[in-house]
Amino acid sequence: MLAAAIAIPLVSAGGAAGATVSFRTPSNNVHCYSDSGPSVQCWVLSATCRGYGGATYAYSWAVRGNGRPSRFCPGDIVRGSRVLRYGQSLTFRGTRCVSRTSGLTCTRTATGRGFFLSRERQRIF
Repeated sequence: MLAAAIAIPLVSAGGAAGATVSFRTPSNNVHCYSDSGPSVQCWVLSATCRGYGGATYAYSWAVRGNGRPSRFCPGDIVRGSRVLRYGQSLTFRGTRCVSRTSGLTCTRTATGRGFFLSRERQRIF
């Protein structure tokens, strides 16, 4: 299946265009955020970890610049308000994210590094 490109307005909390982008998958399980730098961070609500004081958080996957993607337990979450529908893709700041019924794939276009996230599995490549 071919992914369709869409335009999602890039608007920060302060209203400045291009400052931040956030989105989520139609299942509401994966939420992603990117600020003005060349990085993207996504949280998988069904993949939980123990954080500070024993609290339960969602694991997060991130790729920063051209570095290797990582998984960590950040102790926070930014919920995406816009839905990246199945079959659609979004390219921003050197990262391309594709939403499919099987999960979300985000890849740095310069390196081919990224991650795949779904309820059933998560993988860094």
